[in-house]
Amino acid sequence: MLTNYRYMLESAGVLVDDELQPAVLRQRWYVDAVQLFWDRKIFDGTLSATVKISVLEDNLIDHEVFKLLRCDKDQCRAFARAAYAEFSDGQGVVRLAQIDSLLKRGLVGS
Repeated sequence: MLTNYRYMLESAGVLVDDELQPAVLRQRWYVDAVQLFWDRKIFDGTLSATVKISVLEDNLIDHEVFKLLRCDKDQCRAFARAAYAEFSDGQGVVRLAQIDSLLKRGLVGS
């Protein structure tokens, strides 16, 4: 049975036939992974809707997400800036409002 993490790695082409593939840092999944990390942090309440890019970048580095992405800290910050361009262009704000609404109504646990 595949775990969610293993499924993500296989879907992204990072794991093929149980072999770890060389990192190709131009692939879209890196930016998606950063946004997914932020979504999880928003959902658990450790990030807010008014957070600045520097806070989001630091959060990635502090949680050593760059190690999961198999890149260095500078490259991780570059992925963060790319993800933030979309995140701050309304998509993140909409998700934050949805999560906040669910939390306030007690429909999801924090």
